Amino acid sequence: ILAIPNVSRLLTYNIEDTAATCTNDKKPGIHDDLLSWLSQNQTPGSSFILSFDGRLVQANSGTVDLGGLELEGPTAQQREDHECQELDLCKELKANIDDFEVTDQDKVGSMRAIITLLSNKKQHLRVLKSKKEYALKLAQEGIKGDWKKSKYARLISHLMALLHQIDTTMSLLDDSTEGLGKASAEISGVSHLWAEGPVVDMTKQENYRKLVPQSAEAEKSEETLYWQQRGENWKQLRNSVPITGSQLHKGAGLDTLAEAKKLFKRWKDGESLPEPSEKVKTAMEAGVRNEPHAVATIVSKFLPSLFPTVEFREVGCCELPMGSINIVDSPDGSAHGQQSNLKSPSRFAIEIKHVTTELPRQVRHYNILQCLAHCEALQTDSCMLFYHTETSTALYEVRHDRQLWEMITDQIESIYGAKGTIPKRVTPDLKCLRERVRSHAEAAELVAEFRSTINVEGGIFIREEDSPYYLHVPQNSNELATLNIPQAVKACDKAIAALKECHDLEKPYAKEVLQFLLCDADRMWSKNQIYGCPAAYFLKGASLCAAQAHALVGAVLAKAEEKGLYIPA
Repeated sequence: ILAIPNVSRLLTYNIEDTAATCTNDKKPGIHDDLLSWLSQNQTPGSSFILSFDGRLVQANSGTVDLGGLELEGPTAQQREDHECQELDLCKELKANIDDFEVTDQDKVGSMRAIITLLSNKKQHLRVLKSKKEYALKLAQEGIKGDWKKSKYARLISHLMALLHQIDTTMSLLDDSTEGLGKASAEISGVSHLWAEGPVVDMTKQENYRKLVPQSAEAEKSEETLYWQQRGENWKQLRNSVPITGSQLHKGAGLDTLAEAKKLFKRWKDGESLPEPSEKVKTAMEAGVRNEPHAVATIVSKFLPSLFPTVEFREVGCCELPMGSINIVDSPDGSAHGQQSNLKSPSRFAIEIKHVTTELPRQVRHYNILQCLAHCEALQTDSCMLFYHTETSTALYEVRHDRQLWEMITDQIESIYGAKGTIPKRVTPDLKCLRERVRSHAEAAELVAEFRSTINVEGGIFIREEDSPYYLHVPQNSNELATLNIPQAVKACDKAIAALKECHDLEKPYAKEVLQFLLCDADRMWSKNQIYGCPAAYFLKGASLCAAQAHALVGAVLAKAEEKGLYIPA
């Protein structure tokens, strides 16, 4: 019969006369000091049996800790170090805010790093919230009557409290990112561009350049880059090519071959594309309706805090060569230096996606090729992809991959070129292409997330002579960079509090303790032998894979052998 002591007994275990060599407070892992003592005091020729078993622990027993023997994921020590680094980042910024020896550029860099950190934390909490909501739904489904009297009452109450804590923490994260975003804009001298409230008057945003509407005939004299999107000329140009930038994913067969076949027959045989479903139509209408609000959020939140010297310019479309054919690509915007000339190079392309559900956990793989097309059209190295909802907007940076673009060009040429045909099966090359696109989507990084704003035009736009854009009268009444120190410190305090709550919610709390004991194999007949000694213990979650369990047992056996303790097979 194997008798397993409880956790408190293990933590305070001390062999008589070993106080000088063995510590009482045992952390999860292998007890090197106890094994050394046992090795020195064992009877010559003795052998030991390694016994191990698990038992449940209380919720406050600690986090999962396998003593640094984790096969996957960070160790407990690495998690703790990472949490300390995140908190130190905020504490250091708070200490440096009113320190004139620290440059403004360093302060802004720290603020932006913390904004990215907090935005990622909110993304993680959003995933956690969806899981807990699903668990709560399952717990409530089988209950008839008052849930408080059911056998799941404690579980349901716990999940409800946890969801409330998540919502409170997400709100705190929003407040801290907004405060740090405003502080970053203040230090950069563009506080007048930051939106204090939910409504943005676009006629006063100096970092927004709107295209001047023109008649279809007059517009033809302009470059296609300055045509109005969804206008007559724009539609005609798009209809004159096999596919557009937004259709690249389907057209290349990366969705399904059936979708590529529809686009192929439209181009080759003149067949009409099937009408989209009502659900798709509703989503498209919502996208068109909410795009101005997404632009307002970009110019009043993201640009002042992250790109203070950049302005947003509306653009039309560009023709791009892909092998022997051309496609038409229509970015939602282009970023240029403020007050730069018309032909100044683009800093980065802009793509906006309004989503009717929760913000996605990462970049959707079917948006990647459109972003690469924008990079080609505007000759930039990156595309800023904005996912917009009525409450929040998230920014991801998609880097241009010219090798992937060449692969897509070859694929499009093989289908829509002069001798092109639609593939009849998924080829190894197409599988590789799909994997490359998915990998590129996973590599895109979340830059920031801010609350969404509403677009209004409370004034008038002024025509600029010989320019396709309206002219903005400068509204800057705060040319010098000034920082509201108390508000910035308050934002740092909120960030620290939010991070602590996030760390608490993200901790993988232990469910069981796995205990290892070394027992004397001859204890039944030799009264002078040591009966047994704790060899190790580990705090684990609800499950432990076979490979990880094998690694733990192997590590304890190896350490015992190293100390000269004989454990027969």
